[in-house]
Amino acid sequence: MPAPCVFCQRNRKRSREDVVPKWFAALQPPDSRVLLPGAHINRRQWTTDTKRLTLTVRAVCRDCNSMWMSRIENAAKPILLPMILGQEVQLDPQAQHIVSTWAALKAMTFEFTSSPDRAPHFTAAERLTFSESVEAPSQVQVFLAGYVGPHAVWARGAHTFFAGASEHYPAYASTASFGALVFQVFSHRCPREIPAVRLTEDFGAAAVRVRPPSEGAVSWPPESVFDEHHLESFALRFSPRPLGVVSRSGA
Repeated sequence: MPAPCVFCQRNRKRSREDVVPKWFAALQPPDSRVLLPGAHINRRQWTTDTKRLTLTVRAVCRDCNSMWMSRIENAAKPILLPMILGQEVQLDPQAQHIVSTWAALKAMTFEFTSSPDRAPHFTAAERLTFSESVEAPSQVQVFLAGYVGPHAVWARGAHTFFAGASEHYPAYASTASFGALVFQVFSHRCPREIPAVRLTEDFGAAAVRVRPPSEGAVSWPPESVFDEHHLESFALRFSPRPLGVVSRSGA
């Protein structure tokens, strides 16, 4: 039955989009786990723990899935694969852009794995623009980290907010680990005078930012990597707080 694609907005037959890529699922070690915790502004929490390394959404039309989304996946795969396997890599600005675009796509599609009653953070207009330009929204930041632990996949989407003087500004952090690679996509609705919100607690040497990209190459993995406990803390670092404790610098 035709329904609007969440990206191009056209009424077309939807296909299944693999949030966890099939090429990655083929790498799953024996006895590894898939842990998908979730929370909504600390009001409700849940966890899915399984050995099945598949996660799909039926929200995308076949044209989007097989065309521009497939091109993003194919461009990112050779960069991501050694990172997922825990191998050291150098990411030049072009590689940083490719990886951050892929991460933004995963964050947008991951939102549709949860309850349809909850509005996604990314708007229909932002997803449409992303499908046309293949550029993440300007307020999006992307961070990479490393993970050592029992989970082949770990993912959490956390809706949060920043408190201004008279209103709250929504924010969203999507954090996932695929093998040894952790990627975190952060987006916010803060006023334009705060162009690049960054928390003062940025986990230092445990995370590297690839969007906005560095002018030179960045090394991965970082000096420190996460275990399961610290991965959870990293995912929730954008907890509700006043705007006064965030930096106005994009550095």
